[in-house]
Amino acid sequence: RSNMLLSNYQQAIDAFQKFRSAREAENPPYQWTKADGELFWRTANCMEALKDSSYWSQIADNYKRALELDPDDQRSLSAYATTLHKLARYAEAAVEFDKLVQKNTGDARTLFNASLPYLESDNNQKAVELLLKAADADTSADAGYRSRAYKLAGPRLIKMGRTAEAQKCYRWLVEREPDVCDHRQWYGFTLFST
Repeated sequence: RSNMLLSNYQQAIDAFQKFRSAREAENPPYQWTKADGELFWRTANCMEALKDSSYWSQIADNYKRALELDPDDQRSLSAYATTLHKLARYAEAAVEFDKLVQKNTGDARTLFNASLPYLESDNNQKAVELLLKAADADTSADAGYRSRAYKLAGPRLIKMGRTAEAQKCYRWLVEREPDVCDHRQWYGFTLFST
């Protein structure tokens, strides 16, 4: 933990893994507990801090292990889902994000992130559903998730033939960012279409 706090991430990883190996070599075998989830979470967190893509599979494994030990740990659940998405394991990421959405039904960030694996796998129906929920849930002053959600949902709504809903997205975007030509163009298109 000291190495982690000092940003000596490789040394922290080595120490965490050495500790883990010692525990696993015990006789009788060590029984991992809920509290041990922290070891796996910290190991994955240090690996992420190195920004080395060769660690991504190990990062996912560590977050999964932390989650197995403490299924209620939303921090590990979010990190595991995000890591699966980065690994392009979209179906698995969607399942984990869905669990997170069930625990945080009104959180704009969670809803927005949950839409990403569906966008990548071209499941526009589910992606748009989550994006619109994220937009509705975003009551922050900067409305950052609402803006991002509408930008992603708009073209997909048009593609799905739901131009009236796309019009709502683009109207809001035009009011928010009047100098962005694309928003005005798409808003005009939706007006013409309806």
